[in-house]
Formats: sequence, structure tokens, C-alpha cells
Amino acid sequence: MPDPEGLNPIEPYRAPETESATARPDQTKFQNLMEEGPSTPPATTTPSGVTPMDVITPGNIQTPKATVNALISQTDTTQGHIHTMQKTLTANPNLKVRRSDQNLLQNKLENANDYLKAANKRMGVELPEASIPSSQAGPVTRFLAFLTDGQNQLIAAKDRLQILSTKTGEINPGELLILQVQLSQAQQELEYSSTLLGKVVDISNKFMQLQI
Repeated sequence: MPDPEGLNPIEPYRAPETESATARPDQTKFQNLMEEGPSTPPATTTPSGVTPMDVITPGNIQTPKATVNALISQTDTTQGHIHTMQKTLTANPNLKVRRSDQNLLQNKLENANDYLKAANKRMGVELPEASIPSSQAGPVTRFLAFLTDGQNQLIAAKDRLQILSTKTGEINPGELLILQVQLSQAQQELEYSSTLLGKVVDISNKFMQLQI
């Protein structure tokens, strides 16, 4: 529990020094230094780089008020993450990915697509099941397939939202809020995936340089 007096709870209590204590500085200096608790650390600034853990921490995604236009803007942002990952994977067709990272990245992409499908279904849009390569295919091929499915889901969602933006009262505020949550969840998964993929590529490139 925080100390209302502002004392450091880790630092042991020391009685005020008496005249006799100050008269023997050479005998008590080392002991006082050992008993002295850690000083209060200086305030740190938020790092400019974003890590996967930053992305999945609640509150990191700022969601605007749930309106049709805000959701359209949200689909644009999410499409940008997918486009970035598609370019990265296309530029690294022989990317080496550890099994643990493969599983994590695939799970995140699958989750994102599930959220997008749920949002489309709520708006009355259902796309046919995407053709995802088997587990025997390389990781880059599988990731690109998931990203293509996600891109198609986003295009369908955006088209439907643009139609709804011209119709007053087509979706009530409660429905808009649910759609916003589903799109935000998809965006969060894709932001995590984009950050993770960037780190995987960096590690792979460093490994290749060491081999050379």
C-alpha cells in the first residue's frame, strides 16, 4: 500500500542521527550507505518504438466515436497494415520463420479475419470461405493467403459502410458500437502481426549476414 507520507517502503527506518553518531563518521559511513534505500528513479519517457506487447496492452488503440464515417476510416487504417505486411512478405519470399513465430503469427491473422467476418455478417455481408493453403505450404505462402482473405473482408466491409453512410438511421448506435469493437479487435491483431513480422524479418536478415 502506498505510504501517505511519501516515504520509500523499501528503505528501512533510521532514527535521526545524534551528536555521538555524527562524531564518528568514519565508523558509520559504510553502514549508512548500505542501509540507504534506492533513490526514486527518474521519470521515463515512452519509447518511440512499438513492441508486440505495446500493441496488445488495453488502451493502446484510440477508438473514435462510433460513426459510420469513423468505421470507414478505421478500415482504411487496417488495410494499411495488411498492405505493409504483403509488401514485406513479397520482398522476402524465402523468409525463415521459427515454428513458434509461425504459429503465433498465423493465429493472429486468423483471429483478425474472424473478427472481420463477424463484422461483415452483422452488416449482412457474407463472403465465401477463403482458400487457405495447407500446412505443408511455406509460411510466406500461408501468411499471404490469410492477408488476402483479410483484405477482401475489409473491402467488403468498407463498401457496405459507404452504402450505409448514405442511409440515415440504417444502423442504430448500439450496432455501430459493436461493429467498432469488432473492427478494433481485427486492427489490434493486425498491428501486432505487423510488428512481429518486422522483427522476424530483422532477425532473419541478421542471421543471413552472419552466414555471409
